[in-house]
Amino acid sequence: LLYYPRHRKTGPRKGRTMKIFGMGLPELILILAVVLVIFGPKNLPKLGGMLRYGIPSYRLPGSYLDRDIDTILSTDVSLRVNCEVGTDVTLEELRRDYDSLYLAIGASLHKGLGIPGEDAKGVLSAIEMLDITIRSVKPDFTGKHVVVVGGGNSAAEDALLLSRIAEKVILVHRRDTLRATKVYHQPLMDAENVEFRWNSTVTELLHADKLTGVKLRDVNTGEETLLPCDGLFVSVGRKPATQLAEGQLELDGSGYICLLYTSDA
Repeated sequence: LLYYPRHRKTGPRKGRTMKIFGMGLPELILILAVVLVIFGPKNLPKLGGMLRYGIPSYRLPGSYLDRDIDTILSTDVSLRVNCEVGTDVTLEELRRDYDSLYLAIGASLHKGLGIPGEDAKGVLSAIEMLDITIRSVKPDFTGKHVVVVGGGNSAAEDALLLSRIAEKVILVHRRDTLRATKVYHQPLMDAENVEFRWNSTVTELLHADKLTGVKLRDVNTGEETLLPCDGLFVSVGRKPATQLAEGQLELDGSGYICLLYTSDA
């Protein structure tokens, strides 16, 4: 979202500044065109956003990302990391102090299933799975049975990754075919330890100190079954990280910032 405060007068842009909040690809590309200050949140110590913390290194090596970021930062850019907008600096202060703001905060929050027990040990979102795998160590599910919920690219990627670790992977999807791109379909079908539960949703999580199983419901028949498992990976979509704009900018029902105007450019 590119925001121009209404009290600013139009005119020559020389000497003006832009503030960018975010550390991913869109905001880094924008650096090439303007003089600006870029802020990075405390929980992401390095630039790159989801490209760095959401894509495994075997798909996008960090050295490639570092090379491009270093090239961009060699231009006239001020960088401020470990700064939380809303805590260390307010959005209102930024709107006052800069000629324009570019909010590229992304959709880095996961959507949950909306049922009790999602905070139980052994329950992870696809984003959390990627994050801890990249930043620390893979969870050890050797010899375990795990469930992946979802039918998109993230769910398919998680299922393939887990099929190399776990004894069995059960992919649960509410439809009768995957929404993931075709490149994932055949590898999943060929994996001997991947099982599919089509037309199914998770309605209950069974747990004490950790997850022990899930209850599935067939969306066509309503029949419910219990499925023992050691881990659950939820990949049913993402949400925008727009909490900092609540009460200051108009948000739609899904949490996205409403635009004052749109452009095809």
